Amino acid sequence: MGRGKRLAIEGHEERVALYSKRYSNRQDMYTGKPLIDKELNEWYTDRTKAKIGQHLSNYQKQKAGKQ
Repeated sequence: MGRGKRLAIEGHEERVALYSKRYSNRQDMYTGKPLIDKELNEWYTDRTKAKIGQHLSNYQKQKAGKQ
């Protein structure tokens, strides 16, 4: 099967933007309700892991002379 151009699904970009905005605002991505207690702690953990991962990636690239 060939790999042709992917067709955009109607409303996809809008949903991605909405989910991203909700995530940034510490809201449930699908309902928009504020994250509380365990969910909020998981949100902070996920954000921290992402920042650490990006930092380590940048460090490794720099160490290898790729930046």
